[in-house]
Amino acid sequence: MGCKMYLVTHEQEYLDWAIKCYDYMLNVLQDKSDHLFYDNVRPNKDDPNLPGDIETNKYSYNSGQPLQAACLLYKITGEQKYLDEAYAIAEACHNKWFMPYRSKELSLSFNILAPGHAWFNTIMCRGFFELYSIDNDRKYVDDIEKSMLHAWSSSCHQSNNLLNDNDLRGGTSKDSWEILQQGALVELYAQLAVLERGNR
Repeated sequence: MGCKMYLVTHEQEYLDWAIKCYDYMLNVLQDKSDHLFYDNVRPNKDDPNLPGDIETNKYSYNSGQPLQAACLLYKITGEQKYLDEAYAIAEACHNKWFMPYRSKELSLSFNILAPGHAWFNTIMCRGFFELYSIDNDRKYVDDIEKSMLHAWSSSCHQSNNLLNDNDLRGGTSKDSWEILQQGALVELYAQLAVLERGNR
């Protein structure tokens, strides 16, 4: 948010806070062994200004936000370290939250978004789209696009025009949906449509 506010206002305070927050995530919440990010940290019981216990679960949105932030910081500052960090985070996200898949509907093999929380995954994908806006490398965007094309073409797409948001591979039935999850998938289709319209 700090980066986006800076891009709109050019007020240095927003950028300063964006860098502080990003550095905090890197120093406190990033698992250096795989470049992914832990879910949260609680305040220290003795000094609430210091980090305390870290919740070590890793969800796709926890790493997607820093991925997008690294891309935005690179765009703003031009500092290579942010782009290097973005590449490391992107590769780690792709390794963890995508899986090899063969789509008979598309007659293609690719890495599909793994079963999980659609909204979390969409937040992660915002980071991939931001990275693509820098390097024009479709590696990750292609897998997102194929995931969504497969979802629409397969049994994941229900007769009511809703998707099985838990598992884009299809093959499982669903009888209830949440607007948060469906809206997240609509966002992915919209992002892909913007790229398609721009011949990107």
